[in-house]
Formats: sequence, structure tokens, C-alpha cells
Amino acid sequence: MAEAVFFSEENHKGASRALGIGRHQVGKESSISSARVPQGWTATLYTGTDFDGEQHRVTGDAPTLGGFNNRTASIEIAGPPVSARASILESETKIDSLSDIRVVFE
Repeated sequence: MAEAVFFSEENHKGASRALGIGRHQVGKESSISSARVPQGWTATLYTGTDFDGEQHRVTGDAPTLGGFNNRTASIEIAGPPVSARASILESETKIDSLSDIRVVFE
């Protein structure tokens, strides 16, 4: 499983912390200065511990967070969007139940 990795120093150095998709409170004392976020993912960094305050989005390799260095208190990580489409197995068939519907995730 892929994870976003956050580093305590710029240029992906120092202590690291890997986080998966979801919401994470890292606390006011966090020292995050660079990040690596998997392709298609978005990590939104917040200065507030409740996913509030100033925010900074990271969508790839970030060797520095600029003015956001050592200011992150919470992080929300979203993976790539999942597309879904529904199709009727036989277009002439009356749909009587969910078993007549097929969902395909791409």
C-alpha cells in the first residue's frame, strides 16, 4: 500500500513519518519540512490541529515546504479519485433488484 512520507528536514532528510489516506493530527510541535506524496494523491497540510487554519497542498515531491516548514499541525491525505460506472447487464431486462446491476471500478 502506498503512503505519503513526511520528513523533519528539507530535501527528504531527517526523521520520516509515513501516513496513509485519511486525516491525521500531528500536533503543534511537529517538524515537517519536506514530503513525498504518491502520484495522483493530495496531502493538505493545516496549521491548526483540527484541520483548520492556513493550508498548503502537496501533490508530489516537495523537497521544501517553504513558509510551511515546521508549521503543520494536521494533515488530510486523499488518494486518486475512483471512477465508477453502472451498466445494465441486458438492456431489455427489467431491473427488479440490485443483482441486475453491475458496477465497474476503473
